[in-house]
Amino acid sequence: LKSANIQYGLTYLISNLSFRHTTSFEITTNNHDSYFIYMIKVLQKGEVSFSEEDSKNRTIIDQKGMVIMVPGKIRHTIKINKGTQLKIVMLECNKEWISNGLSDETAKNFNSLPEGVSPLHQIQRVPFLPEIYQVFKKIDNRFSNVTLYSHLILHSYIYLTIDIVLEIFANKEMRTFPLKKISTSELESLNKIASILSSDMGNGFPSIRSLAKLALMSESKLKSNFKEVYGMSIYQYFQKNRMRLAKELLFTGKYKVSDIAYKIGYSSLSNFTLAFQKEFELSPKEVKGKLIN
Repeated sequence: LKSANIQYGLTYLISNLSFRHTTSFEITTNNHDSYFIYMIKVLQKGEVSFSEEDSKNRTIIDQKGMVIMVPGKIRHTIKINKGTQLKIVMLECNKEWISNGLSDETAKNFNSLPEGVSPLHQIQRVPFLPEIYQVFKKIDNRFSNVTLYSHLILHSYIYLTIDIVLEIFANKEMRTFPLKKISTSELESLNKIASILSSDMGNGFPSIRSLAKLALMSESKLKSNFKEVYGMSIYQYFQKNRMRLAKELLFTGKYKVSDIAYKIGYSSLSNFTLAFQKEFELSPKEVKGKLIN
């Protein structure tokens, strides 16, 4: 188990757990301006359930994983059945940190949500989408491998995780959960495409034709299904993840800006800088300067 208060308003806990007995945790806080984000993945046969106070409805979490965001004012319970093994990342942040700690675009989208759908006012749930799973794996790897600089990199992944999760919640109305028009096999194919788009960036954007062949769909069906699931076009998804990776590499402090541009497939540093600034409203050098300061 590892936990830390990274900065005022942001705390995390990471753990791999095994339960010999059925166990329930009731969570509450006196700080109504705080918010909990749970990323839970069951490793083997077992079951985790989530419920809020005075509600008979339970959310079952299985090996596919789930992200749940809970306003601090809502008392809630997490129940883990006997024999369950799981990985959990729990983040607690306050409203002030959400306003100041997120990228400008995400904070703007998130704070503009109406009260009826905002995670600031009610519980939100989403399954483990590929972009969540990838950063979850990175946190787990950094949690398992302790090096001199591992805690700094771990903290950068924590920041990235919150930004990704809240961006998903901010744009949740663009997605439909569950997806009734898309079969399980088609959804698996889309997840495969999303994984390719967010992992192999050095060679640039792959052709839609090649992606359609991998997904076993027509080009038009791939494009429409992908947008329904991820709330953006295939290229937008590729570009957004490319910029996230650039930001992540900046956070490590190991690379020059020009090296990062090359690693994510840019031959022109100026084009990379423009794309980065469009995504985060800061240049790569400004972000790097903030980290140093």
